[in-house]
Amino acid sequence: MQDMKIRCVSCKGEFEFTASEQEYYQRIGLRQPKRCKPCRGKETRYLDTDAIIAFVQAVEDKKGFKRDVRLVFAHLVEETGELARAVYLHEREALVKDYPDPSDIGAELIDIIFLASYLADILRIDLNKQIPERMADIRVQYAVENKKGGGE
Repeated sequence: MQDMKIRCVSCKGEFEFTASEQEYYQRIGLRQPKRCKPCRGKETRYLDTDAIIAFVQAVEDKKGFKRDVRLVFAHLVEETGELARAVYLHEREALVKDYPDPSDIGAELIDIIFLASYLADILRIDLNKQIPERMADIRVQYAVENKKGGGE
């Protein structure tokens, strides 16, 4: 692999995507970045918990689920077990394949995000407020630099 120049979709400037960065991105299953590091740093992406909750409530209405903390929590625990199994299988597959497919892990993580968001809604916890507050606490606790975003 060779270093490549990529044009940032945000600022239109060129940035270098080194061979080692390409190998890392490929190894963990990421696409090449579309934005330079400064533009990626400008973004702050939190979960759109309102959209998640609306979606889960629509599924609840369609399936006749109950808004019961114990049932949602039990389902969350079940999904956490499924995530553990998916991670175990992924790691086992990594012993024989260079680039195992992480989509099962992604699916289980999404299920957990949905259920955790739904549980927060039932308990009237505003995640849109809590996420930035908790991130600020963690930054102080671990002396992490106050950077924004991630994303592409």
